[in-house]
Amino acid sequence: MHGGGALTLRFEAPERLRVQRRATVEWRRFVSYPEVVLLEAEAPVDSVTPEALTTPVLVSGRQQVDQSGERRHRLLIAPETVPTAVYEDGTEQILDTVTLRFTEFTVGERGPAAMPGDLPATSGYTYALDISVEEAEAQGATGVRFDPPIPTYVENFLGFPAGTRVPTGYYDQERDVWEASESGLVIDLLGEEAGLVTIDLDGDGVAESAETLETLGIGESERQALAETYEPGTSLWRVALPHLSIWDLNWPFSPPGDAVPPQGEVSQSGPDDCRRSVSGSIIGCEDQSLGEEIAIVGTPHRLRYQSERMPGRRDRNALTLSIDPSNVPASAKALMVEVDVLGQLHTERLDLPLPVTWVFEWNGEDAYGRSWQGRQEARVRFGYAYDGAYQRTQRFGVSGDGVPITGDRARAEVVLWTQWSGPLGGFNLNAAGLGGFSFDVHHVLDARGGVLYRGDGVQRTAELAGGVIERIAGTGTSGFGGDGGPALSAELDSPHGAVVRPDGAMLIADESNHRIRIVYPDGTIGTFAGTGRTAPLGDGGQALEAAISAPLGLALGPDGSLYVAERGTGRVRRIDASGVITTFAGGGTPADGLGDHGPATQARFLEPHSLAFGADGALYVADNDGHRIRAVTTDGLIHTVAGTGTAGSSGDGGPATQAQINSPLGIVAGADGSLFITEYDGHRVRRIRPDGRIETIAGTGQSGFAGDGGPAILARLRYPHSIALGLDGSLYITDEGNNRVRRIRQDGTILTVAGDGRTTSSGDGGSPLAAGLRQPRIVYHHVDGTLWILDYASSVVRRIRPPFPSLLIGETLVGSSDGSEAYIFDADGRHLRTLDALGGHTLWSFQYTNRGTLAAIADPWGKKTVVERDSQGRATGIVGPYGARTALELDTNGFIAGLINPAGERTVFQFSADGLLREFARPRGESHKFTYDAMGRLLSDASPSGLVQTLAREESPGRTRVTLEKNGERAEVHETVLGAAPTDRVRTLREATGVTSTLTASANAATVETPTMKRTSSYSADPRFGTLASYASSERIDWQSGTRTDVTRTRGTRENLGGVLGASLGAGLGGAVGGLPGLGIAGLPIGAYLAAIGGVGFGLAGRGLQDGLEDVCQ
Repeated sequence: MHGGGALTLRFEAPERLRVQRRATVEWRRFVSYPEVVLLEAEAPVDSVTPEALTTPVLVSGRQQVDQSGERRHRLLIAPETVPTAVYEDGTEQILDTVTLRFTEFTVGERGPAAMPGDLPATSGYTYALDISVEEAEAQGATGVRFDPPIPTYVENFLGFPAGTRVPTGYYDQERDVWEASESGLVIDLLGEEAGLVTIDLDGDGVAESAETLETLGIGESERQALAETYEPGTSLWRVALPHLSIWDLNWPFSPPGDAVPPQGEVSQSGPDDCRRSVSGSIIGCEDQSLGEEIAIVGTPHRLRYQSERMPGRRDRNALTLSIDPSNVPASAKALMVEVDVLGQLHTERLDLPLPVTWVFEWNGEDAYGRSWQGRQEARVRFGYAYDGAYQRTQRFGVSGDGVPITGDRARAEVVLWTQWSGPLGGFNLNAAGLGGFSFDVHHVLDARGGVLYRGDGVQRTAELAGGVIERIAGTGTSGFGGDGGPALSAELDSPHGAVVRPDGAMLIADESNHRIRIVYPDGTIGTFAGTGRTAPLGDGGQALEAAISAPLGLALGPDGSLYVAERGTGRVRRIDASGVITTFAGGGTPADGLGDHGPATQARFLEPHSLAFGADGALYVADNDGHRIRAVTTDGLIHTVAGTGTAGSSGDGGPATQAQINSPLGIVAGADGSLFITEYDGHRVRRIRPDGRIETIAGTGQSGFAGDGGPAILARLRYPHSIALGLDGSLYITDEGNNRVRRIRQDGTILTVAGDGRTTSSGDGGSPLAAGLRQPRIVYHHVDGTLWILDYASSVVRRIRPPFPSLLIGETLVGSSDGSEAYIFDADGRHLRTLDALGGHTLWSFQYTNRGTLAAIADPWGKKTVVERDSQGRATGIVGPYGARTALELDTNGFIAGLINPAGERTVFQFSADGLLREFARPRGESHKFTYDAMGRLLSDASPSGLVQTLAREESPGRTRVTLEKNGERAEVHETVLGAAPTDRVRTLREATGVTSTLTASANAATVETPTMKRTSSYSADPRFGTLASYASSERIDWQSGTRTDVTRTRGTRENLGGVLGASLGAGLGGAVGGLPGLGIAGLPIGAYLAAIGGVGFGLAGRGLQDGLEDVCQ
């Protein structure tokens, strides 16, 4: 689906009822839809001709029986009933006769899968049925309307008390929305008097008067029909239906009071960027990997083997879920687990008591059984299942009052989920067709997984390199100008809202310019709506000719329309696909100053600030000065869903409509129906749960900055403004008063992702954590993973992107970690050339076969090292530039069994079937033997000298310890402790002598402590390659003797080298990714910018140090 977004699939089959399911389609991701059941329509029942009736008749459907009870649907047709068929063109025709068909969806275990569409998150699973008229369907009518509405009944099979409202809604299949209708009522039939049933409407056990019943439209004829059909003591749900359709009688659903999502940790212990190697065989201690190198005689190259790049390294495909069994709520029934990788959806129900850990191993294939190379994102969610309880509500689709209805029996479980996402899989080197080896100078870029696999065994991952912040629109000077030109050269004035359309264009609320601006996929900017004036309104005309008065929040509707919250007019405006603008909500003058439960266009806002669409199609509005959250439902009515109108932060744990909220500025809707809001003056983030209860999830209410790395609920915020939802369920907030953007992870931990607290807009091209932000008011998380930030006071739009592009178009450049080389890759991630980043000349170039495997490596003078292959594409030899040939013998699995150099000397290898090196012997007979654990991690290396090195691993959540022993004596202990952010970690090396070295690293700093010194380093981004080639720009070394050494380094550009590098790259690096300028190059914009910054110069004061911990993350 181009551009992603909500996609509804329609499942149809002859003689079956249609089913629809909706899901959000993300960029370059598989999406799994649940299994569905298509029911056969029930047989029609008796035909009725209303004009021929003298008394009302109850038409009955078939009795249904399942574990929830017995019920039968009945519908009352009176002589005065006028059925009218409605057609798609708007015409109508009165039906003389109606033959009814009743088909209930909610029967038995398959009921949820048979539901005609996705229910609103605020509704449970109760009772739904399709009521159709044979005559209307035969004529192609789209529906049947009744005048007056007809009463309908079903037994109160869930035991709700009389007087309980019956929330009623119908499903519009064409729009894929549920529309609320007038609620019904639970009634008790007490007895019979003079042939008429007596009815209790309020549960007091006393029959109501005839006058009271008449106010609900229950007359004598209806009471007579009920008396003739039902026994005294029967309890019914009674609803008046204005038309026939798919109807749902449904209450809000909530878990028990002690219910919480599980607090667990998902860990993935595959190969890491950071590892220390020991001599002999190349043993990676932290990740227990094995490397071997073989020099190729007559060439400058070496072949490299890495065990973690083999299929036998299974832990890279495995996830471990750890949950503390002692913290399981008493009401929890089981733990549900779902893992989704490339459309493969794995589900499991773990009954209590829970195991300490649960392990999932992916088979490396997608939903269609195809094998994939590289890392893939795994989406995991795990949740406790609870028996649900229904709640009272006045209207369908509206959250309950927080109080369970007594006497009910839950029809379904409620699951409270925790989400996690992370990488699985890796690069399988055997696919390169070199017998499980790679050339040391030949690399692979996995753009999708964000990993650079170098041929020499080193890998660089995007999460450890950190993101890059850069400016996309605005010059930093407030004003208006630049339409038709580059967005980077245009002026904005207080940008306050942003959305990205499926076509990649970004819409910006340019508040003080009273316009909506648009940045097109080619990087140019224009005006999308607004004249720059605040009047006249211009409703009904083109948006470009209308007034937009101080636009704030923006939202894209399900139909693609743009919705704009205007501070100046107190309205929400809608701009449809044709560019016509209208008022969608607000601008009214209701008597109570609010207008709840009436048409949204007659309601009043005090300051509509932010907008968010829920999965149910409702538009939620954060009314800042009104201290409320309002919802415009699909029927055009407006309701308050949170807040009393009085500023405050009270009411946690109770109904949101009874709680005070304090200046809500930001709002975002979760997939589960939750609403997340920021309280600007309350200094906190709160959540409105699907059951209508409210809770604080971040902030203590005290203004300040504190708490990074710990629970968000204990952190201090200062005027949080905007909020966005990440793809993994994380929340991003603009902590405006602290000039930072912070992230609340699914486990409740908070950390800063952008901004260092400075009030200057600075740091573009470097780490977001080292950047200065000025009143960051809006954060927007796009489906491609990009995080957009609107720097309000600087009038610029910035973004945080990964250091590697997630999609390759054309040729892409990636710098080496030390900034000395530049690697050029094609759109498939194949290595084309390596350049000298200082001089700009080509060091190596690579040629490929028609199968995509490596054919030759050429040096700067055109001398080639050639890979010989047989008809199956398998490597049989390597021929150097001057004719020296090394022969390769492969085993039945395609791995090298023998390597014979030009002198006839043979090196022998023995591999397992899945590529783990078990033994190799050099030409003189020296043999090395290796063993591995079940996950493919190295356990031992026995060398011909008699030295046996063994590795033992201990793991706990967030911590790994590997002990290296030599001939049974402990030699080293390597311990890694992960921090809250991917770039944060503490690595400790304890040697047998007792010497301990510790490395504490984050995105921008590192501290190394040894017995003789402590070195503190600060890192800056390379001006050409960004965070991929960050370098220690300053160091302070405190020696044990008491002396101190200060080191400073700078990297800048050299104009005399710029043309060289620019000329080498400019021709092949056009194009953009994601629809916006400069996305195609990892760390580098394209075209002229390359020429401007091409070379690099180094300024160095002092001298760097080398130690055992410094170079492991290269």
